[in-house]
Amino acid sequence: MEREKLDEILTELTNISKANDMQEGIQLFDKLCELIGYPKIPLEDLINSDNQDIFQQELKKCISFIETKIKVEDVDYFYSHLDEEWIVFIRDDKKIEQLERITNENYKVYVIGTIEDDGKREALLAELTAGEHEPEEKTSESKDTLQEVLEKNEYSLTDKQKAQVRNLYEKNNDLLETINFKILDEKYADLEDKLSIITSYQDIQQQIINLDDMQYKIFITTLKEHEERNGEWINFASKIISNLYSRQYEALLSDIKDKELTKEEIRTVGNILSKENIFNIKNLEEAKRYEEIKNQVCELIIKDSNSKKLEQYPNIMMLSDISRKKLAVLQKVYGQTLEEAMYLLDIYGADVDNLKITDENKSYIEYIKSLQIIEETGDIELLKKIYEKSETITLDNIYDVEMIEEGLKNAYLETYNEKLYQPKEKDLLQTIEENGQEIPIYDAGTEFSMSVSSISAYVRETELDSYKEDWNRPKTASQGFCTSYVRNDMLATATISNVLYGFINYDKGTLMKAGREPLGSDASKFKIEANFVKFLSEDEMINYTNQLNELLFNRNNAKGERKQPDYIVFIKERQEVSGYVWENTKKAAAEFGIPIVIIDKEKCAKSEEQKISSMLDEFIKKGDNELLQKACQKFSNNKEGNSTYFTEEKWKTMCQEKGIENIPSLPNREEEFLKKCRRTRAHEKRKTEDEKQDSEESEFIQYEELKENYEQTNQTEKEKAMAELKKRAKLIIKMSQQEMEGQEDVSK
Repeated sequence: MEREKLDEILTELTNISKANDMQEGIQLFDKLCELIGYPKIPLEDLINSDNQDIFQQELKKCISFIETKIKVEDVDYFYSHLDEEWIVFIRDDKKIEQLERITNENYKVYVIGTIEDDGKREALLAELTAGEHEPEEKTSESKDTLQEVLEKNEYSLTDKQKAQVRNLYEKNNDLLETINFKILDEKYADLEDKLSIITSYQDIQQQIINLDDMQYKIFITTLKEHEERNGEWINFASKIISNLYSRQYEALLSDIKDKELTKEEIRTVGNILSKENIFNIKNLEEAKRYEEIKNQVCELIIKDSNSKKLEQYPNIMMLSDISRKKLAVLQKVYGQTLEEAMYLLDIYGADVDNLKITDENKSYIEYIKSLQIIEETGDIELLKKIYEKSETITLDNIYDVEMIEEGLKNAYLETYNEKLYQPKEKDLLQTIEENGQEIPIYDAGTEFSMSVSSISAYVRETELDSYKEDWNRPKTASQGFCTSYVRNDMLATATISNVLYGFINYDKGTLMKAGREPLGSDASKFKIEANFVKFLSEDEMINYTNQLNELLFNRNNAKGERKQPDYIVFIKERQEVSGYVWENTKKAAAEFGIPIVIIDKEKCAKSEEQKISSMLDEFIKKGDNELLQKACQKFSNNKEGNSTYFTEEKWKTMCQEKGIENIPSLPNREEEFLKKCRRTRAHEKRKTEDEKQDSEESEFIQYEELKENYEQTNQTEKEKAMAELKKRAKLIIKMSQQEMEGQEDVSK
């Protein structure tokens, strides 16, 4: 989101807060919704109801929506310019609970990690993560209640529908509280394999049911074709539904309402609806001329981005001159909006250079690097060159953001999976017996990485009746579970008041969100929401962890199988292994039939201190300042997970004992992380052997048209799409390198 648009939003929010009455406030809110592309609300109904609570709920949702659009570097700017009344109003919103106003001068907000008061920070963390790790209360519904509902049959269910209800109930004991039985109508038969998720959320069911026949046909056709290329159907479905209710497509949907559309026309409209309406498509005829309109507008932007002819495209006119040209390039090469590209860069681009490149993820990595070139350049001539030399992608071949996200998430997941600890025979300490079950106990040693999940974090110690039953409870409302990535040099976890589960490997497609700090993720919604999401490689996740990092995983894999813990982790703080958590650890291990892995915190600390001491010795010997910085970073990592043992005073003492005079300060993780996110891409002249070979084969990469779409298997479609994505990304990277080399030659 551009700073100019952010200022407009702030102005509208100020106007709303100063409205004379609710009706005026609603009308101003309607204007704000149009400005930010917030899903359409029933304006008349809201005014007629005169319900202040409903209005306030909509306002809070809108603020949450705005948050998702703000760049990380603009968060402070947004809150520092936000009217005080808004700060007070949103204080009880879960997303804003992660922030704490610490200056009266400009209401600047900071993340929890900056709060010095340990008790206050712990309390906020407790509120933030409440519900994410708590054991589920037993459902009030029973199979007797289910049978009673089916026997009374107030909803006129057929035998087939009753069987569906029974099957869904086995997966979700809260079904009778959430299901809208209309979703079982034959009309929605295409959603049958998704009902276990959909029936857990009342809002998405109602939105689907409220679609008219044409809108539903567009929705289901587009969703099915999208699934040929991508497994992340939930986010895509949420986006299509949102756009069907959005005012940006009001004119188009009104035009087709009473028309009989062909299959091809439905596909065309569906593809358009999956994107922001930047070309202001208002009717079916314009939809069919989408390629022509897009090409004309993009050509005009490249030639004259301030042309009066562009005034009929408000979503383009709100952009700066350079941003319009970037949009034209993105539309021609990838069929994507500037906002989509910036979203992918913001979430996945900060650390893409540290990912291990494989045949499977190379396309995605090069794609992100090509976006970095487009986003970071101020060179209009380079943008023109990319535009002229690139082939236009057609609407059918446009790359879904969700498809690219899936590949990038898997690329980051691989950096974690390959290093996760697995119990080895040499680590075996002993075998104990618990409830008739033999439990092997392993020592993790002083070199390990783990993915762990704390059960009942931040709540009082409560022994569960059955840990295995609790983990496998028939619930689908919460799709994910939260974990932290820890290492021998960074042992920060959520509070362990019960047990700590450890995992060896995660299936592809199960990593949902990731961040260097508590995400405040809400997995109880159809489309999972979270804050501060930023995917980082394994090393960088450790280096930038703030309080504790968080990775959110889907409870179930693509086959519907629930992820099970591979071992129970016990972090030994004292000399003996005992206490309340230890007793729960043994019980849980026996129930699951899995081993216990012990992390000896003191042993790790002593080992880490020795490593840091050796690093300082090497620095003294070689005089390489980079070695000193690495020692400093390693000490900082340990301090983040063990602040009792590793203190700033200890760091200074270690350096002074080695005779080091210029002692570097321990990294400011907030400041360093922002620098990383704002970095300017360094144009390197080095080319890989692969790039050199491509260069020799052709002056510019030629593309093959994708002739068949959505007709092959999922894997075939994905491979075809990724091959094309890779070609286009390589062209942009290559031209950027040539441009830089050309500039250097001229200067010489």
